[in-house]
Amino acid sequence: MSILPQIVTKYPESFHSRCVLCQSPVKYLYPSNPRIFRDLHGAFEEVRHFYLCTNVGCVNSQKPFNPSPHYALSHKHFTLAVWQYIGREAKLRDESASDIQARIKDEYGIDIAESTIRRCIDEIDVYLTGQIDQRTHDLVRGQGKVLICLDGQEPDEGEDALWLFVGAISNRVLKIAILPSADHQTLHHHIKEICTLFEVEVIGFISDKQNNITKMHDEFYPDLPHQYCQFHFLQNLWSHLESKDRHLQQALAGMINHLYIVTVSKTETREIPNVGTVNLRAYFQRIESDLRKLVKTRGKKFSQIPGIITWDKVQSYAKTIEEVCDMQDEDHRITKILRKTAQTMTEMLDETSGDKDDCVLLLAQFKEIQDALATEYGTQETHLAAIVPIFNRIWDWTRRKGDLHKKEELRAKLPKANGSRVEISQQWVRLFDSYKRGLFAYYNFPVKQRTNSQMEQKFGREKAALYARCKRKKVGDQIRIRGDFLLKQLYAGKDELKQHLAHLGSTFSREDILKGLQELEKRHIEEREGWQSNLGGKDALLELFGQKKRKKKGA
Repeated sequence: MSILPQIVTKYPESFHSRCVLCQSPVKYLYPSNPRIFRDLHGAFEEVRHFYLCTNVGCVNSQKPFNPSPHYALSHKHFTLAVWQYIGREAKLRDESASDIQARIKDEYGIDIAESTIRRCIDEIDVYLTGQIDQRTHDLVRGQGKVLICLDGQEPDEGEDALWLFVGAISNRVLKIAILPSADHQTLHHHIKEICTLFEVEVIGFISDKQNNITKMHDEFYPDLPHQYCQFHFLQNLWSHLESKDRHLQQALAGMINHLYIVTVSKTETREIPNVGTVNLRAYFQRIESDLRKLVKTRGKKFSQIPGIITWDKVQSYAKTIEEVCDMQDEDHRITKILRKTAQTMTEMLDETSGDKDDCVLLLAQFKEIQDALATEYGTQETHLAAIVPIFNRIWDWTRRKGDLHKKEELRAKLPKANGSRVEISQQWVRLFDSYKRGLFAYYNFPVKQRTNSQMEQKFGREKAALYARCKRKKVGDQIRIRGDFLLKQLYAGKDELKQHLAHLGSTFSREDILKGLQELEKRHIEEREGWQSNLGGKDALLELFGQKKRKKKGA
């Protein structure tokens, strides 16, 4: 005989023994067999009473029923409260299965195998994806049009890439595809599928100007506006300036690291007047610390670069050394060492002053360009007219100083450490000519979105979540297996996830979950096919001679 607490689930009192469909009286039939559940507060068994509607014409007169809410999901041993707890921990707090296992045991004394929690999370992922997709479908279809942001991520070099298509108006994931190749025709195929699925028309694109995307647009949608990501444009300009500045920073750091004060042996001693015999390295410890701090400056993207700041700091410190030495005995050993130190620093400053001045001028021009991009001008034409003179001025200067006099002669070059101001300016002009037709297309959009950088941010958060979940850095396989789950959840936001988890009991479809889990298992199998541990070896060779039964793919 069971000693567990028993709960008898009868007909809800609020329905007054009336059918939920036709309001006719219902009659009691029989109780179910006791079913044991594990809840957050202990185990219990439920006996469920079943009823029939007395109206023979009602559907509820054909099959016994009880409209009371269930304590657990269909075919589950743990109650709905346990599932919702796991869902909140995994999806709202980003906890791993092992962390959830430890927490639920600590808080409620429940022992759940880590593998069981992983299966729960898989089912919750499938469930949330279905709910998010349904809401996305209703929202996007109601808009009647889509403005598509698209970008791809390659988790592992040479492996299939994950491509993400997002609606900029709704900020919802429209489609995710794992593609071995994403040429312009393949991208067009997926965009047509999006339009068919949501019964909408595409009104424009936002991208980072990858060649396959621009070719797709130019061949299939030439009349639609295509916004080139302004963030990526600025990033391309910045990378040339950043490389030059990094070269300046490294030159100054190298000089500091070779100063006598920094490199003198840690065991060397000297007789210092009025002080006595000292360990020189220890004696100059505070000065060495100052010198090393000078070259630890950090930059800020699109705002400040460390080389310029470091150059100014080194110049100021060298002057401070000279000022102190001017007040000391020139024949004193310490004075001589410090004079030599300041002299070496000044020589390096003189040697790098040209690079520093170039970086200052380029940074000023970059900020002018950045401000011109950020300002609103009302129309695409007026905005373009406001920024063109900046690049015309840069081009006029490069023609006077450089060896190229026609823009057609400009060729793409990667950022390099020793690039001259002329070379960097030439690349800036080339980049602007390449981007300008799409920099201000957003004026034609219902939402003024200038960039798709949010997609890269979501890719980054997706990877971080998988790092935490898998406890390893290489997660390319997990991106291909679970990337669509995480990306859709990231775009939906935690408030929406919280809503879906709250309605888990009423919207959970076992049939849909099983289909989703089958698809998840299929991805696992496809991913494992490429593993070295799955080599066919001798069996595969014997198949060729009919001496081994040929194995079906995916079996």
